[in-house]
Amino acid sequence: MKLEIQVCSLELSQKLHALGVKQESLFWWHHNKRRFVLASSRDRLWTNQERYAAFTVAELDDILKHRLNSVFYLEASDEWVVKASVKAPAQFDPHPAGARAKMLIYLIENQLITV
Repeated sequence: MKLEIQVCSLELSQKLHALGVKQESLFWWHHNKRRFVLASSRDRLWTNQERYAAFTVAELDDILKHRLNSVFYLEASDEWVVKASVKAPAQFDPHPAGARAKMLIYLIENQLITV
């Protein structure tokens, strides 16, 4: 399975960074002079400081702790659905990390969670 499918997208990573989520992850989106690419935190190939944590499902679950009520896959729409244990709309994304990242963004923006 491609790494891009296992972590949240660059767009969601940038949004989480802007919201102040602590940038600790096994993987990073970093700019390599031409475009953003994914790299392991062990690689340390980047010299440019423009980088964003590319959170995995497990890392996002850890940040969200016990705030998720359910996570499931909708085969009909080919999307993952995440529901929170607090009053929040369900979040949808083709990738499991993306759905979780969207939920975290919603919870932070609506002051239902602090990071």
